[in-house]
Amino acid sequence: MIFNTTASNCFKLSVLSLSIIIGISQTASANFISDSTLDLELRNELRKADRPSADMPMGPEIYAWVQGFLFDFSSGKINDMISVDAALYHVEKLDADKDKATRFYLDGHDSYTLAAANVNLDLADWAQIRLGRFGVDSLYGTLEQAVPMIDDSSNRTEPTMAEGVLWRGTFDNLNLYGMYKTKSAGRYIKSWTSTGLTGIVDGEAKIIEKQPIYSLAAIWDNQQSNIKFGVSSQDQHSDKIMLEGGHTWGTSGGNIMKAD
Repeated sequence: MIFNTTASNCFKLSVLSLSIIIGISQTASANFISDSTLDLELRNELRKADRPSADMPMGPEIYAWVQGFLFDFSSGKINDMISVDAALYHVEKLDADKDKATRFYLDGHDSYTLAAANVNLDLADWAQIRLGRFGVDSLYGTLEQAVPMIDDSSNRTEPTMAEGVLWRGTFDNLNLYGMYKTKSAGRYIKSWTSTGLTGIVDGEAKIIEKQPIYSLAAIWDNQQSNIKFGVSSQDQHSDKIMLEGGHTWGTSGGNIMKAD
């Protein structure tokens, strides 16, 4: 297998792990294939709007018509522990205007494609690990719920994704998460791009120093209440903290009131 020399070590390791998995015994490989699924989602969007406060390439007029093709593959597990996910997202330009902004629905004014693959290690309830390129988008179901400082939901023609390592531990009503991220893609980012310190170079925003992002999150919930806590750090760039909470009340008339 040939690797691009600029690919990150995390992505190389995930593809290497996939090669090792394929070489496992014939019985294990049969289970790996028989429980696999391949999903296709089609999403057509037309964006036409005015944004008077913005200049090109962000506005003031916005126009883009696109067709999204979302392919998602999930394998069965080997020895109930190891599985593989792969994804291919293509956004085809149906129409655009060079004199108007596409508001990140296209790569500039052109079609584009994003690909991802990751290895999943389900070692125990407290040790569920994703390694490689994976989704971090609860709206698309690549995260089972909105996780503070990790979820980066998008309503566009592709989900948001990260390259690195994602850990999840489940303890009764408590879920813990940790993520090490070196690259991002999806939503506003139309190709795999390193995380880091952003600066203006020749009039354009570019990464001037690559820096990974570290995130930790905890979610506690039961049938009535939930508390969500998350922290994120990027050396010499930012430190963030988020706290959310909610509670649901039922009334005698069968109505429900919820506060967040």
